[in-house]
Amino acid sequence: LRYPIMVARIHLSLIVFILLFSNSGCSQEIPEVSPVQVKQILDEKEDVIIIDVRTSGEFTGELGHIPGAILRPLQEIEDWQTEFSEENDNRIIMVCRSGNRSGVTTRYFLDHGYLNVQNMSGGMRAWNELSFPIEKSPAEE
Repeated sequence: LRYPIMVARIHLSLIVFILLFSNSGCSQEIPEVSPVQVKQILDEKEDVIIIDVRTSGEFTGELGHIPGAILRPLQEIEDWQTEFSEENDNRIIMVCRSGNRSGVTTRYFLDHGYLNVQNMSGGMRAWNELSFPIEKSPAEE
C-alpha cells in the first residue's frame, strides 16, 4: 500500500512541475479571490462554478469542501479540463487545501484561453478558519 501512494505523489509532483514551468515565460499574474469574497458570491447566488482540485479523500476529509463544489482532481486535469469549455465565459473559482494546486490549475486554465477563472487564496484551510459551511459527502456526478 505504501508503494502506490509514493508513486501517486511522485506522479502528482511531476504534473505540478510541468504545469508550473511549461509556460514560465508568462507574466500574467494568477487572479485570486478571498474566501470571504467566495462566500459573498455564493450568498448572493451569483452564477459561479467552484472546482475543487484535491483528491477525493481530501474532498470528503477533515477540511470538507465548499457546498456545491465540483471535484476534479488536478492529477486528472487533462481528462476534465475540456468539459468546462462551453462555460468559458462563466466565472470559475479553483479551490484546494491551501491555494497552491488551485493556483497551478488556474494558471493552466488561463493558458488554455479561459477568461474568467480565479484561485481562492488560502484554500480550504482559510475557508475553515473562517468557520464557513462545509460538506463532507462525496461529489455527485
